[in-house]
Parts: sequence; C-alpha cells; structure tokens
Amino acid sequence: MAVAIFRQLEQTTIGPLREQTFRRLKEALLSMADTLENLELYKESQDAMRDSQIIGKITQIENSTSSIHLHQQIFASTKNTSPQIHMDLST
Repeated sequence: MAVAIFRQLEQTTIGPLREQTFRRLKEALLSMADTLENLELYKESQDAMRDSQIIGKITQIENSTSSIHLHQQIFASTKNTSPQIHMDLST
C-alpha cells in the first residue's frame, strides 16, 4: 500500500513540493515502522510477564506442598494452640 502511494505521488508531484512530500512520506513510513516495532516489543513483554506469573504460581504451589513447608505449618499451628506455661522466678 505504501509503495503504491509513493509511486502515485512520484508521478503526480513535481518540483520542491515533490521533495517535501517524499521527505514527509519517508518520515511517516519510518514512524510506522517504529510503531510496529514498539507493538511487537510490547507483545513480547506481555508474553514474558504472563510466563513469569505462571512460573510464580507454580512455584507457590510447589512451595506450599513441600514437606518443609508442611512441617513449618504444623509446627506453627501446634505452637499457637499449645498451652503457655509461665514460670515466676521472682519467688
């Protein structure tokens, strides 16, 4: 599409206006290319963030079911429910 527009402008535009038109067209094409590159980078970064979130969730699941974590949970729950014994050493 851009090539067709460029060729049409080349055939219909003359003189100084032609050079200015070509310069603007090149700037527009470069801007479009930059925009496309930015969109591709954005998509790649979104994919990477989604992958990292999945890895984080998998890691949380693995950690929560590991034997050490389960042992810590059991220890914490028995510690909180055990009767507290206080000794008065002042006597």
